Amino acid sequence: MHPYVNYTLLGLVLLLTAFWHRGLFMLPVKYKEKTTLVAAHNAFKEDEYKLPKGLAPYRHKTNLRRLLSLYDVELHRDAPQKFSELRRIWDVDEEDYVRECLGRWESFGTAGLSGSMFFHSSNKQYMLKSLGRAFETRFLHEHFLPRYFEFVKSHPDSLIHKIYDVLYTMDRRLGECLRLSPNHYIIIENIAYGKQDDWETFDLKPTNYLEPVRDLLPNGMHISGATDVLPPDKVILASAEERASLLARARADVAFLASIKAIDYSVLLVRAPDGTARWGIIDTFWSLKTPRAKATKKASDTAGLPQQTVTADADGYAREVLKLLEKCVKVREVVKEQAEVKQDVTLVDL
Repeated sequence: MHPYVNYTLLGLVLLLTAFWHRGLFMLPVKYKEKTTLVAAHNAFKEDEYKLPKGLAPYRHKTNLRRLLSLYDVELHRDAPQKFSELRRIWDVDEEDYVRECLGRWESFGTAGLSGSMFFHSSNKQYMLKSLGRAFETRFLHEHFLPRYFEFVKSHPDSLIHKIYDVLYTMDRRLGECLRLSPNHYIIIENIAYGKQDDWETFDLKPTNYLEPVRDLLPNGMHISGATDVLPPDKVILASAEERASLLARARADVAFLASIKAIDYSVLLVRAPDGTARWGIIDTFWSLKTPRAKATKKASDTAGLPQQTVTADADGYAREVLKLLEKCVKVREVVKEQAEVKQDVTLVDL
């Protein structure tokens, strides 16, 4: 190889090493985060009463100023008055909420195969999550939100993650086409708000369905910690009335999700050392109503593959989630009686 080529390659390696060492490869990520938060702040500075009362139609438009934009985006609040009504139902302090949304948001990385961006507000009570996949955002606009508004009004204590706002743009942008910068964000409840270091988090999901990332990769490569069973010492103990109430709420939630063909969601459990628990049904935007999910299911069925979390029947998936919760929550008095009986049997054997 010609010496000139060697020196050129060596120079490039040294240059790239220097950039990496100084963190300059993070500049696009930091710029994306900065422009996202500026756009989110600007959305909350708009007068909500001048915006449409209903949901924005899922219809892209061409804005020449934004067409070649990679990261710059102009966000708006979708149906702000409808979301304001939901926040009143949930007793959210409106002044505090707006103050937090206009305040400092901190990034805490990406999660899952969707590559979503996550931010939490300064008090960590709210989360800003990006939705970067077109089939998710279409489902959100056309199927989920219209039904969600009505469902929450009749089920204010629902376990489904609370959505406080949707920020969106329908501008066609190069950054969206290249999946560099999403067009949609949701502000949701942080179920782990106030979580202490000794609290534990469990991602609960039916495991009798094939999940390729979980079931086909070697153990060391798993990126999902989903399980359908808790260790015996982590099972949530409750009174009979508390357990019945939780299961009734969950039964209404999964029936709602099944009615819009949502699958592949999971139950997030945040458990304190004293056994108290917080529950949330999360990741509810994969639905068999979308063309992508239909195509995935058709291809899987045609190939004769085992049923997967992303190809499951919606009603069947809902039943499995309920079974999962029934296993994770036990009646305190019953568990105590069973332990006493087991102890008595052990003594007799001795």
